Amino acid sequence: HGHSHSHTHSHSHSHGSDSSDPEYYQAGADCDFPECASSSKPHGDDVNLRAVWLHTLMDAFSSLIVLLSGLCVTFLGWHQADAIGGLCICVLVWFTTFPVLKQSWETVRVSLV
Repeated sequence: HGHSHSHTHSHSHSHGSDSSDPEYYQAGADCDFPECASSSKPHGDDVNLRAVWLHTLMDAFSSLIVLLSGLCVTFLGWHQADAIGGLCICVLVWFTTFPVLKQSWETVRVSLV
């Protein structure tokens, strides 16, 4: 049971380095972007950052589930672990995707009005 995929992402940012902005001082030493502030999850309502964070988190959880189910199959002979692991991954993806889709739709809907 394997898991591999690749991604290419490109986008540009246009941020000023206004030192009167409170987020300027929260950023890292070499970066004046709010995204560079040290945190384990994104700030604000940036749906792109949220989606990237969730995608990375789900990749980590999926890899852990695949590893655990593989260990169960290999050492315990419990072949159902693979199917249960796959189902767990589906549930995780399902429940993390819809909030991002909802937020994206709201952004599009508001911009059309």
